[in-house]
Amino acid sequence: MTLGEQEVMNRKSQLPLPSEHDRKYRLLTTITVELLVIGINFAALNIYLHFWIIAYFLCFASVIAIGNLILLKKKYSIILCGHVLNSLCLLVMTVGNLCLGGISSSYFGWFYLSPILAAATIGLEGLIFYSLLSASIVLIFVYQYISPVYQVPAEYLLYIENINHIFIFLLTITILYNLLKENKLYETVLREQNFLLKADKQKFHYLSNHDSLTNLPNRSYFNTHLQKILDLAVSTQNTVTLFFMDLDGFKKINDKYGHDVGDILLLQVGKRLKNCFRANDIIARLGGDEFTAVITYKPNESISDTIIKRIKQEFSEPFHIKNLDLNCTISIGTAIFPDDATNAENLLKLADNNMYKNKKIKTKHNKHSQ
Repeated sequence: MTLGEQEVMNRKSQLPLPSEHDRKYRLLTTITVELLVIGINFAALNIYLHFWIIAYFLCFASVIAIGNLILLKKKYSIILCGHVLNSLCLLVMTVGNLCLGGISSSYFGWFYLSPILAAATIGLEGLIFYSLLSASIVLIFVYQYISPVYQVPAEYLLYIENINHIFIFLLTITILYNLLKENKLYETVLREQNFLLKADKQKFHYLSNHDSLTNLPNRSYFNTHLQKILDLAVSTQNTVTLFFMDLDGFKKINDKYGHDVGDILLLQVGKRLKNCFRANDIIARLGGDEFTAVITYKPNESISDTIIKRIKQEFSEPFHIKNLDLNCTISIGTAIFPDDATNAENLLKLADNNMYKNKKIKTKHNKHSQ
């Protein structure tokens, strides 16, 4: 595994895509804790003012909220716990405003927070449902006179109004902040997942077009690109030479020393061939011990002869594999476009035939030498 592949695998394991369920779970947990802190502060304030109904109800609501939080942790029931929290908040707002005379008090501002809370913890359905419910309650308070149960002392009126506005503002900010933070986290991980998906796609594309042993282009890649190279050569008036190459005596080496040695030999053959050709030339392994290459050059250049000399020189040296020095030469056949053939199929067949002719000549020569 390469360093790049290892990095991709590490990032995959570290950044699973968070689900909508997980996001709402974290939002519900955070917002419930914030509401508990605010509820306890308001309960203390109402106890100080002797607004006992509101104080008792806030304490009761806090206990329910804690129970709802425990249920959320144990059952992970987002929808149920979300509705419990929103219904509880709306009920507390309604009771508080009933006790203090409805729209005449600063407690009325809490109704504007209900749709925001529902949207963050439940979603679109919660936004619609609790917006309509809050609007209905607000209309009742607007058109129906409510006689207050408690009168806020004049000396505390401004203080309580400021407290209400500050808490409403802070809670709105924290809800929106947590919502945006979760969205940002989701977008970040989504971008990361898209990057990993793209990396996987590139990896699979590479593997489908390259030989896994030598990392050279495979038969599919070579056949796909050969005709494109020939078409480009026509438009640029260049010459193309196709090389068809086959190792001599590879089967004997494979049978004698095993497939491990054979695989290492093929890997080293691929490296030697790459050293013989230019950087922009295409070299491919067709399968087994068959290799092919294609080069493009100007008609007056003698690139093919130079490359053949390089190959012969490279393969005159033994291969050093597992303390073995193995001699393995290679037979080469070439075909020139457009002189010998005018399409990819015929060019490949001709180069293959020429390779086998050269292999037979080499075999006869070796027998006579012995």
